[in-house]
Amino acid sequence: MLNVASYTVREVGKDYIVLADSRGNVRVNFADDDALPNLKKEETAASFQHLVGKSVALPEPIRCDPPGRLFIAVDILRDIDNSTRAIPNYFAIASIEQADKPSPK
Repeated sequence: MLNVASYTVREVGKDYIVLADSRGNVRVNFADDDALPNLKKEETAASFQHLVGKSVALPEPIRCDPPGRLFIAVDILRDIDNSTRAIPNYFAIASIEQADKPSPK
């Protein structure tokens, strides 16, 4: 079983998305997909436009597995036993940047 954490889609850029949770922001920079040569990084980012303000899930801890591909769940379902299931979608990734929120003083 894969552990996931929920994030809110905050921003969609030309070839990236910014996700946020209570710990800070995560910027996902997409890459052109070698497995789907007609799918460009700009098209991948644009596919998240309708999700701004909505929840997605990332693996916890965040990691690319397989290398260069990140699991982002855009479909999160509640099962009959009240557990949550995330439908996996893998995206070609150039890099991931994490920015923690500053601690209160």
